[in-house]
Amino acid sequence: MVTSLSGQHKEKLRDTLINAFPTKASLEQLLSFSLNKNLEEIAGGNNLQEIVFNLIKVAEAQGWIKDLIFAARETNPGNLLLKTIAEELIEPEILLFESKRFKERYLVDSQTGMIGKGRIAKVYKALDSYLERHVAIKVLESQDLKDNFLKIVRDAVKVSDEPNFITIYDYQYDEEINSCYYIMKLLQGESLRQKISIRSGDITFDSVEEAQQFICKIGKVFLKLNNKIEAKELKFDYDNIKPSNIIVNNNEPYISSFNLYKDYSFEKMLSELDHMSKNLEEEKFREELAYLLPENFAYNKTLSFDKSAQYILGLLAYEILTGEIPPTLKSFEELKNNYNKAFKPLASITKKCPKCPEILEKVILKMTAPEPKKRYWSLEEAVNIICSMNVGLDLVKESYERCISVPDDEFFKNFYSKLIESIGSSSFQKTSTIEGRWHHQYQQLKDAILLLFAYYLEGQDSYVTNSLEGRNILTRIAEAHSQNQYVTSEDLYNKFEEVIIETVSDTDPRCLESVEHKRVIKAAWEEVLQPGFDYIKSKHTTLHKSIQFNQV
Repeated sequence: MVTSLSGQHKEKLRDTLINAFPTKASLEQLLSFSLNKNLEEIAGGNNLQEIVFNLIKVAEAQGWIKDLIFAARETNPGNLLLKTIAEELIEPEILLFESKRFKERYLVDSQTGMIGKGRIAKVYKALDSYLERHVAIKVLESQDLKDNFLKIVRDAVKVSDEPNFITIYDYQYDEEINSCYYIMKLLQGESLRQKISIRSGDITFDSVEEAQQFICKIGKVFLKLNNKIEAKELKFDYDNIKPSNIIVNNNEPYISSFNLYKDYSFEKMLSELDHMSKNLEEEKFREELAYLLPENFAYNKTLSFDKSAQYILGLLAYEILTGEIPPTLKSFEELKNNYNKAFKPLASITKKCPKCPEILEKVILKMTAPEPKKRYWSLEEAVNIICSMNVGLDLVKESYERCISVPDDEFFKNFYSKLIESIGSSSFQKTSTIEGRWHHQYQQLKDAILLLFAYYLEGQDSYVTNSLEGRNILTRIAEAHSQNQYVTSEDLYNKFEEVIIETVSDTDPRCLESVEHKRVIKAAWEEVLQPGFDYIKSKHTTLHKSIQFNQV
């Protein structure tokens, strides 16, 4: 937007206006008919140069210099000097919004209507006066995209109606003002970048499970695109996807298909990044650096959407879980000096997000390997692994593996020591005599824990192993305890569960790293064990009452 003009610009605008309106009478007509102003009241006299110069000063001081330029351009549209000065002094999108053809249909408040800005475009909220609905208008700024606009937007439209893509309604290229734009559905919501920023260094969603589901949804969007690319239905040069470009609406991710295009040599990308480093806010530039593809900066550049999508999905997963922009590059200077060798593997996720299972961390770190050949063989393999995870159970299984890996059966010894202390040696002597010899105790505890894991995974309904009798293994355990009467109340089951979790807290090396790790792991164990214990206790109560009734 024009706010103030330099002396050089004022002189250039003066000469241009005189070229387009060479007489005082033509200037008077311009102001009277187009701006409803009186030239004589603004700038009297007979010297045309002085009149025009004073006119420019008054228009600038009173805030209608933009209107003057537009009016001159509309009145004399064939004057090339007017076209040039307008493009030089006024932002392209303002020229677009004030153009006659655009204003006939769309109403945009250029002061308050901008709802997004990236390195290639600005997005505005507008009212479609024909259809009486609000839309989003994306105005391109990148000349490289303008040169291929029609080809790119036609391909983008092919997928814009797919689930999780933002529908493109229309597109235009206005040659008069060299402006490219397209109209798309206006989605209510926030960008993933905004959602991450609100959490400020913490996991973006309320739980790892919720984050996993969101990551899985983005992965499935990438898979659909990959299938279309492999079927030769689409050709994408580069996936320009990052948190700022993803809209979150009711926990659903939405992507603009136009953001999938970018085909730059690394020299051109470095030039563009150099420009952005001087004009973007620090965090926005950090995001631009973080979501670059290493393979785009290799001398033997070979792009595969499958491998590239893995990398981007892994970066998104890292930031969603940690709340931090992925530290893939140390600095822009290092990128300029070392190209693709400047990209580094990501650091540990579990240290920043204790709720994240190690198996999920390993998948993300593999997907984000700087060398494409070290990533998964296919995007489908990576997405399937993420989507099939049971986050809570995986966290507990990993904890259990660490516990039983401690030398000398320390986990089991500690458990029985704590159990004896909790329920009393006489009670334990009774149960241990009935259950068998001491060397069987460790195996029985292992079996019990694995059964509780299985029950949590499968659930009561699908865990029944004998449909005719309606009994599963946990039912038989409750029956054995009731019939032998060495578990006479639910309290013993409660103590058994408490002692398992207490022993885990004292034995798992991860619990010793920090209070937060200990809290997260304890909560995960409680969640996984509880359903199985609740089931056993309910069966035990029913069976115990039945035995007492039969004995009466």
